[in-house]
Amino acid sequence: MSKNAVQIICALIGAAAVVIAAIIGVNNSKLKDELGSANASIAALQSQMQATTAGNAGFVNDTGSGYVPAAQTEKSTTTQAPQPKVQYLTDLAPAFKLDSCEEFTAESGRSFSMSGTKYYNGYTWGTTWMESSLPLVIVPLNGRFTEVSGIIGCIDRNESRNIDASMHIFFDGVLQEHLTKPLYGEMIPEEFTIPVAGVQHLKMQLIRDSIFADYGYANITVK
Repeated sequence: MSKNAVQIICALIGAAAVVIAAIIGVNNSKLKDELGSANASIAALQSQMQATTAGNAGFVNDTGSGYVPAAQTEKSTTTQAPQPKVQYLTDLAPAFKLDSCEEFTAESGRSFSMSGTKYYNGYTWGTTWMESSLPLVIVPLNGRFTEVSGIIGCIDRNESRNIDASMHIFFDGVLQEHLTKPLYGEMIPEEFTIPVAGVQHLKMQLIRDSIFADYGYANITVK
């Protein structure tokens, strides 16, 4: 029960007692004063209830547990903008040349690991003592993208094979020396971004310091 209701009931009970006393002939100036005071209290409470009712005119009882603004019961017409879908390079521009390099896509279900994390998109470069060529991949960008970005690091395979190396980047057959990425055996996977605006063919070639080197470039997205 609300506080206002309790006050009203108490005031009514007091007023009733005074009225009863007056009816049975009790002529007491104090009771008359109390009657006047009770009537004034009742009038004040009635005015307060009317003001409260007017203030709640825009409210509706939505759940039965209390009042909520009527405006809040209307369904919001505001919608969130859809999140852009991640675009992986291996899906949008499959490599047309792979030499001692593997291409991974989520569709294939295959994966490789770096620092204990599995990746389903990207490339791995791996060499053995029998391979004389330098591992590389060539991707046809055809000028469609402005940036290629992913995670580069050592493959979790065999620590003895993670020899220092470097990743060389070529735009349309031209080496971009300022983009050469040094790689080393105990490196923690890190982000590697390549600006490719206007590039037709992107070549990534692993230059190793030994016959053994295993590195990966994962979750390669494009803009």
